[in-house]
Amino acid sequence: MNRFTAVCTGFVAGGFVVLGIANSHAQTAADILSRADAVYTNARTYQTTYRWEHKSVYSGRMLDPLIITSLSVVDVKALGTKQFTLHQVLNESNNPPLFKDYHGTIDMVDDGVRHYVYLSSDHAYLWNPHDEWITNAAKSEKLDMILPRLKPRPGFLYKLLAPTTIDGKAAYVIEAKGTAKEGGASPVTINGERIYPVEAPWVTKSVDELIYIDQANFHLLQKKSTRASRGITETLVQIIQSETLDAPIPTKTFDFVIPNGAKELGKK
Repeated sequence: MNRFTAVCTGFVAGGFVVLGIANSHAQTAADILSRADAVYTNARTYQTTYRWEHKSVYSGRMLDPLIITSLSVVDVKALGTKQFTLHQVLNESNNPPLFKDYHGTIDMVDDGVRHYVYLSSDHAYLWNPHDEWITNAAKSEKLDMILPRLKPRPGFLYKLLAPTTIDGKAAYVIEAKGTAKEGGASPVTINGERIYPVEAPWVTKSVDELIYIDQANFHLLQKKSTRASRGITETLVQIIQSETLDAPIPTKTFDFVIPNGAKELGKK
């Protein structure tokens, strides 16, 4: 599976059970997450910058242990999930000899009709219909990279832990545990052509997350996640650096401008 395919696909998660303790601001973990989710779903516009850390460890294989790490800074401007831009400065390292480290930028630009992806390292781009991308992305963490989705997920167990402080801000700490499905070959339209990406079959992964919510305004402060299955363990950390809600965003922000000389993948 190449990087472009990986951008378009993801996982489905399903039922939730909630454990919680009494709190002066909210009664349960579900209350807190629902209020936090509403902050973002009700926002007219959303702009953020965050740090994204991703580490994958493969065991029980010929290259055991195979470790891939990436660190990136992500800038997002969004009108919900109707229109958005995402600019990711990515540094991937510690790849084994058979893989190439990646250092460059990834841009997603969605004007509500088409969803574009551009990789600076390949100086190439592709597009999908907006509605089709949203349908596929709804099954994955890709939408979480654009707009926090914090509403309790079906099949997960939630527990409110002791509060903590993040950068001087009092924070709720919520533990989320459950299973999620990833993989599968979902057909997508790339530059007008129907493509069936080659991917691994659906895999059920165990998920263990810690979610940190600002007690003052119910904004997301951090999210730490561990996912494991079939000898692969992934750790993901998202640290919010800045956020602005309901500020004007120029319409031209969501216009994809083809970089000079960029190749359109799939075009004959």
